[in-house]
Amino acid sequence: MATRRTLKPKLNQPLAKGGILKPALSNASWLEKELRKLILPMIEETERELKALFDSPAADVLEDGTVATQDESFTDKADSIMRKLSGKYESIFNVMGPTIASEFVYRGDKHAKATLKGSLSDISSSISINHEKMTPALKNTLEASVQQTVGLIKRVPQDYLGQLQGDVMRAITTGSGLEDVQTALADRKVAVKNWVHNTSLDQTRKVYNTTTAKRAQAVGLQRFEWVHVGGSVHPREYHKRAASAGGLNGGIYSFDDPPIIDEKTGMRGLPGDAINCHCTMRPIVEFNTGE
Repeated sequence: MATRRTLKPKLNQPLAKGGILKPALSNASWLEKELRKLILPMIEETERELKALFDSPAADVLEDGTVATQDESFTDKADSIMRKLSGKYESIFNVMGPTIASEFVYRGDKHAKATLKGSLSDISSSISINHEKMTPALKNTLEASVQQTVGLIKRVPQDYLGQLQGDVMRAITTGSGLEDVQTALADRKVAVKNWVHNTSLDQTRKVYNTTTAKRAQAVGLQRFEWVHVGGSVHPREYHKRAASAGGLNGGIYSFDDPPIIDEKTGMRGLPGDAINCHCTMRPIVEFNTGE
């Protein structure tokens, strides 16, 4: 392969490891910030609308805080509010999702290109590789990453408002009223903020590792070393355990035939593909010392 003939090792060795490839957590912070700009108005308007509904005369609230009436008009009003909010915010997220996702993936790919270049320069300053090369596989990966991120963004109002609608209808059915609705609003607010934070981190790792892998292949690299990274509260023992002891850490694998990353399901993938996996990789450079 032509690209390999340009690689000149510092030592006479057939194989060398590049530097550890790490995603930029600033990309996760950027995505979380952009999503919070969308979710905060949704949360505030939802809280305002529902509190106004349960404070209105239509709720017929008794002194103990329970709702005395369960007539159809009140239920219809609640359903109408939730439908209105769902329509409004699903539309907003659908419009903004592609723009946010495209910028997010662009940032991740830019970092992938820079860190791969730096990783290979750790092996030899004489490496001459076209890091700008855009292969069909890389292009497809970037497009798929954008679509996957768009799908995650679109989920936010669907999940948040869909779950709240169930909470509201239960409060009406049981007659528990505003107190239960306020509890549900507080719980859902925390849940959606946590989801956005965790998903931003998880998606940053996935996009970075997947894109880096395709960029590595685009310049002629075929294998990588699995690197377990600490930091998770509950690290996967299989990912942490050394490859020599039946785990993944330190093992060398092919990009075209990645290892099993979930012993229970047999799922194969790259570092970071499993949910909340913090693992990353080193590129492996194989020199043709006979040339």
